[in-house]
Amino acid sequence: MKDEYKTGEQLADELVRPCLGATDLEKKLRAEKLQLLAICDNINEIMYVSDPTTYEILFVNKTLRELHKKELVGSICYKEFQGRESPCEFCTNNVILKDKGKPYKWEHYNPLHGRNYMIEDIAIRWPDGRDVRFEFAVDITNHKKVEEAIRRRLEFMDIVKRISSRFVGVSNIDEAINDSLADIGIISGAGRAYLFYMSQDETTMSNTHEWCNDGVLPQKDTLQNVPNITLPWWMEKLHKGEVIHITDVSKLPREAQAERDLLEKQDIKSLISLPLYVNGKLSGFIGFDNVTGTGSWSDDDLALLRVSSEIIGNAYERKLVDEALRESENKYRTIFENTGTAIVILEEDNTISLVNSEFERYTGFGKEEIQGKKSLNEFLRDYSRGIKKHFPLVDNLPLNLESHLVDKMGNTKNVIINITRLPGTSKYVVSLLDITEQKRIEKQLKYLSFHDTLTGLYNRAFFEEEMRRLGNERHMPISIIMCDVDGLKLVNDTLGHHAGDELLVSASGIIKKCFRKSDIVARIGGDEFALILPNSNRNIAEKACCNIRNALAKYNAANTKNILSLSIGFAVKDDPSVSMAELFKEADNSMYREKLHHKESARNAIVQALTKALAARDFITEGHAERLRSLVASMAAAIGIPEYKIADLRLLAQFHDIGKVGVSDRILFKPGPLTPEERSEIELHCSIGHRIALAAPDLTPIADWILKHHEWWNGKGYPLGLKEQEIPLECRVLAIADAYDAMTSDRPYRKAITHEAAVKELERCAGSQFDPVLTPKFIRVLEDIRSF
Repeated sequence: MKDEYKTGEQLADELVRPCLGATDLEKKLRAEKLQLLAICDNINEIMYVSDPTTYEILFVNKTLRELHKKELVGSICYKEFQGRESPCEFCTNNVILKDKGKPYKWEHYNPLHGRNYMIEDIAIRWPDGRDVRFEFAVDITNHKKVEEAIRRRLEFMDIVKRISSRFVGVSNIDEAINDSLADIGIISGAGRAYLFYMSQDETTMSNTHEWCNDGVLPQKDTLQNVPNITLPWWMEKLHKGEVIHITDVSKLPREAQAERDLLEKQDIKSLISLPLYVNGKLSGFIGFDNVTGTGSWSDDDLALLRVSSEIIGNAYERKLVDEALRESENKYRTIFENTGTAIVILEEDNTISLVNSEFERYTGFGKEEIQGKKSLNEFLRDYSRGIKKHFPLVDNLPLNLESHLVDKMGNTKNVIINITRLPGTSKYVVSLLDITEQKRIEKQLKYLSFHDTLTGLYNRAFFEEEMRRLGNERHMPISIIMCDVDGLKLVNDTLGHHAGDELLVSASGIIKKCFRKSDIVARIGGDEFALILPNSNRNIAEKACCNIRNALAKYNAANTKNILSLSIGFAVKDDPSVSMAELFKEADNSMYREKLHHKESARNAIVQALTKALAARDFITEGHAERLRSLVASMAAAIGIPEYKIADLRLLAQFHDIGKVGVSDRILFKPGPLTPEERSEIELHCSIGHRIALAAPDLTPIADWILKHHEWWNGKGYPLGLKEQEIPLECRVLAIADAYDAMTSDRPYRKAITHEAAVKELERCAGSQFDPVLTPKFIRVLEDIRSF
């Protein structure tokens, strides 16, 4: 048998035997070869050598032999390792032969083993002089699973956070439910995600919401008012609160024949569904299905469905209450080495005698700086604290440890260390796998689980955990302070959620600076902050609240355009019989009482700030407002509008465009034509202005006019599409006067036109954009004004 067809152990035996009569140099060379072969044959990772021309296997180590449970030398590599009848299209032989001596790294999933490997191939010179392929493969299956689990966990948390936040202050709950179904459907790889609700008399159920993946036919319209009695097996499981997990519809039991027929009619192969409860009562179910194949759904899919079921159930419960209130109002006016693994050989005294290039890369040291000169403990930061006890290594092998490796520059890597004995010697094989990124992700997950992503403060989960931890007598007296951002909804509705987020970040910064590191500062809701002050009596709590108010006053003095208002309350526990929950409720009630006093003043302050922002953007300056007030007053007098209404009309002329504070400067001052998307955004200023006016007592009388001041006589205006007499008279007057002043004034996108040209344009648009009766009257008023 040729050398290249033998295992490492066989080669080693034949190399030792001639040493009896050989020279000292020959003995030394053979002994070194014996050692190298023994090392290869006893490394836990996969190693083999093959001929790149014939694909014949020339050498395999013990790990690979045990994996295949057969002798492999002399066989063909692609047949034994890949189960193929011809060479693999992904074979790297050409690559490594082209760049001889240069390793080629790649990642591969082996279907025969069912494992993922990180592989390094290199062309080396075989003893007979030919170039052969040397492959070293590290099993990274578990690492890949951990990566995938972490990725899925992060994706899961992001989806849950997105679904949860979607229902905070939602105005269109149906849209929010459909968007949430799309989220859970996409992440689970489902064909359909859906929501069913039962009728009030619990006799039928209907598919109320549905999301379908690309190419999947919707079924919602065909699944309305399905009699519950026709699906007894399904309904029994729902009433028992069971998860309905069907891995293969065709294998449903005989008692589920009706359900099987209905599901197969929709081409459903597998599904998972969960009961939906409202007020503790079964009200429907949520689920998703697969129309492309059978199979089970993962625990993550079920967990996502559970969370989504709870969130959507609560949201739908609110919707039912709202609908009931609206229905009641309609009736009663009330609205209810480069493989990713570093390897070293350790001597009995812990000296490193051999390293691979990956260990060089890990540490930043060259082989000549390490081999025979350094010990392993010099690279392990926690050697003296935990790993030292395992040296010398005798019995408990193989051994797996987690440690920190320090490189030449002092940087630290998290590593998993595997230690095993080199057979027949006093040496050890040590492999180190870098898990720094995995640890970073774990740390990030831990951070995300206890911190609010917007402000960086602790979140409600952490706050409640700290309430339990600090609730004993050792931390008494203990105080809880509650803070609530006043008028946040108004800011979100007028300036957008980005402005509201900036306000929350500013509030968190102000609050955090006022407290000690030992105090717990958390954002526990959309606009709520809560603080725990251990070992703090009433004086300390009152002083802390005073510090917040002082810091808030300084902020508002420096930021007059972004007024921030906080309602603050606190409570102190110095009686062991008082629970932390009772303390929290007392602080919350204290805060709420202050919020009742702040409500109107906070809204007025915000409206005043918006008015200043309007002036700063040149909507009120440059004489436009004054000219418009004069024009509408003259027109109103000419057509007999009472004086008390003229005052409101002047106010409308000044504030009709206040909603434009919520529109981007990029759009307002764009020199060229607007795109359809930009026009849609600018048209929102009527609704925004309406909300602002309703929040300000001085502007409430003109709120309805602000909403309707861009309606056209022919019904093609916005936002409501009103026409003719449906449009308030004051809005029709303003529309003509505003258009005239706009045409005869310079704008970012055009120069002013003459009076005569503007009059012709008014006449042309009379009966379409403008009131055909008021337009000629306004032109006569203009002539009267110009004649003076």
